[in-house]
Amino acid sequence: MTPIGFDTETHLISAGNIIPRLVCASFCVDASQKWVRGNNDEQLLKDIAYMLWACQNVGGTEQFKIIIQNASFDISVVMRYLADIQVGLQKGDPKLAKELYALVWQLLDDSMDRELDQGLGGGPEGVLISDTLIREKLFWLSTRGQVEGQFSLADLVKRYFDVDISEGKADQVDAQGKKNGPGVWRMRYSELDGVPAEQYPPEAYQYALDDAVWARQVWLEQEKIRAPLGHGSMNSESLQVYADTVLRISSSHGMLLDRERVAKVTERVAAEITPDKMKPLIDAGVLRPNGSIDTTVMKGFVEQAWAKLGRLPRYTDKGAISLDDETRTDLAGLCPSIDLYSHRQKYQKILTAFLPNLNGGTVFTNYSILKETGRTSSFGNDKKKSDYPAVNIQQIPRADGIRECFKAREGYVWVSVDYSALELCSVAQVTYRLFGRSVHLDKINQGYNLHSFLGAKIAARTEPELVNGESDPDTVYRILEGKRKCKAAEGTPEGVAKERATHYRTLAKPTGLGFPGGLGPTTMVTYAKTTYEVDMDLDTASKLRDFWRQTYPEMVQFFSWVNRQEVGGQGIYAYTTDGFNRYRTGATFCATANGKCMQSLSADGAKRAVAWLGRAFYGGLPPDNPYSALEGCRMLAFIHDEVIAEVPEDEKLTLRAQLISDLMVMAMKESMPDVLITAEPAVMRNWSKKAEPVWSRNEDGEKILIPFDDDPEL
Repeated sequence: MTPIGFDTETHLISAGNIIPRLVCASFCVDASQKWVRGNNDEQLLKDIAYMLWACQNVGGTEQFKIIIQNASFDISVVMRYLADIQVGLQKGDPKLAKELYALVWQLLDDSMDRELDQGLGGGPEGVLISDTLIREKLFWLSTRGQVEGQFSLADLVKRYFDVDISEGKADQVDAQGKKNGPGVWRMRYSELDGVPAEQYPPEAYQYALDDAVWARQVWLEQEKIRAPLGHGSMNSESLQVYADTVLRISSSHGMLLDRERVAKVTERVAAEITPDKMKPLIDAGVLRPNGSIDTTVMKGFVEQAWAKLGRLPRYTDKGAISLDDETRTDLAGLCPSIDLYSHRQKYQKILTAFLPNLNGGTVFTNYSILKETGRTSSFGNDKKKSDYPAVNIQQIPRADGIRECFKAREGYVWVSVDYSALELCSVAQVTYRLFGRSVHLDKINQGYNLHSFLGAKIAARTEPELVNGESDPDTVYRILEGKRKCKAAEGTPEGVAKERATHYRTLAKPTGLGFPGGLGPTTMVTYAKTTYEVDMDLDTASKLRDFWRQTYPEMVQFFSWVNRQEVGGQGIYAYTTDGFNRYRTGATFCATANGKCMQSLSADGAKRAVAWLGRAFYGGLPPDNPYSALEGCRMLAFIHDEVIAEVPEDEKLTLRAQLISDLMVMAMKESMPDVLITAEPAVMRNWSKKAEPVWSRNEDGEKILIPFDDDPEL
């Protein structure tokens, strides 16, 4: 196995340059074969070609793999470089660049296939494009149970070699106050655009070369400690690299904003926290005239509210009375000052944390590819350090018209596709795989809505007359669904029955989604209120857990299985996610239940969908592949189980929307082969969580998707 260290230097990242222009690339095959090539040299394209072809030579006498620190950045830069050559913006052979562009996508795909295929030189050793940063995170996940830490190349070099290269990364200042040393070039490579590498200042050449050399050295050290499975493993690397690359590309597009809507939303939100509306808080001494909060006074109201419930206050880690969202939710309705304070906190956050980022014409987002459960996270930019706005796209408020401020570009529409009941599908697949049977799986595959199925069981036990006194699970399900979906006027007997049926389905949501993650009755009370605005007391929560266990007997087995995953005592658990065999240790009982059963497997399937969609959207498929029809679409947002794409509004809209849905289903089936997976596309001009598929017919009588019409009053 021959690892090739690789790195790029570029122009600076900016709003119109999220994937920046390549200036030079560095290569390191071994201690004697290492070099830097500038973008003025057509040999650079050939060097990249030889590197990619060497990795493609699977089964040859010698196997090569590319080693990169933070691979998604450098891969996306290379993709832009290859695209720029094809349109004459960089030097090189356009025909070769086009061939190599497709090959990069093929290697990403092959790398993932090889890691999954344990039998043909595959497994972790089969990864073709390796990322030392992601590997380190996966190693920490399998040995420490966390992915938060210091993972820069300088951090890894210090960790593995006890060598401090951070000085070379920082600007150095001489006695005259002039910046010099390698670090000074970190932000200045645009000055070397078009300059032959052999003419670079020595510090600039060395800085570029060092990253490729050290990345290769770090990878070799990681290999010495990597285990194939379990503790010390780094599995699912190929999936993370592939999906991270696509999300990096997707974040470069930005999302267009409706400025008129932003202005109206800002005005309306500000009106919710005017001094007149906040006067009761001012009079109570909670809100000071300067707008700050007297937390001592607020904590007094909270303490009194807990006393009304006959309970001790909830405290922070530092021993202070907690004022967090969970606390205020538990105390809702007990004290007007607490309720008004919660109202203020909600709208103050919207006004200060979200809306300022929406003042420009376009907003961007960023992703972190790996959290402990295997999911991604999203984050914005530090306004003081960045010259373009970015938001956490996964936590944009659903209410108050904020999402509707995002709109499609002219000539395009947004297509949103999200998986139906994905976490419950994961429960079904995991329990079936573990025990060979699963009521979750049986009912999903019969086309049942599991919230309604569980709600019908609850209704049969607590309000049997609503289901005509029937007790057979399938019969009561059909009765309850019939009453819930019927068109009946409010106040009529049928209308009352419809309202009660809807109530039981709503009650089943937190029940069916909370208990699989290991929640107990006490935490269920809070979870139901904060997540679904469902009120229940402790006794109700206990009864609901009993109903849930009776409905899904495989879950009793599952929690017995979770108990057996404890490692080393002291309440520390570990589990492996099927497929890529990613290992997580250091988890709590609930984190193990939630991760194994609900989130980790679904996260892998969703990332595979992102990867496959990216290849189709960005021209990585051959023309004869049916999914190549998606070329020209853009991925705008990835929100755990939902993908939002910007799609041309033309005669192929319905086809493209369905292809996106089909590809997402096919990707998830790789992770959940035994479960019925569904994902419906909805078309919209402005982002709306309420958007549903809307079908019409064209002039030829063919069914077509049209935009969901939702224009909320602001």
